[in-house]
Amino acid sequence: MEYRESNKRLKKSWEWNPDEILVLLQEFEACKSEIGLIKFCQERQLSCTTFRSWIKKHRSDGLSGKGRFIELPLTGQPQVGVTT
Repeated sequence: MEYRESNKRLKKSWEWNPDEILVLLQEFEACKSEIGLIKFCQERQLSCTTFRSWIKKHRSDGLSGKGRFIELPLTGQPQVGVTT
């Protein structure tokens, strides 16, 4: 009987530890122009849906604080109601 790629068991999302996920994300960033997401995931027995969610989470973690207001420290007392 011929072996088929579709017979490979995909690892579930909870079977990947955070270090493995980070390595996968870095590998994909390095080769995404040469290989598509689907082929990348197939070669690593990974669900494309799961991998896309990791990409989205990783991007949102990297953007924390961007697009939000930040508090600036005051360097002196504000000049309120000063008449000259």
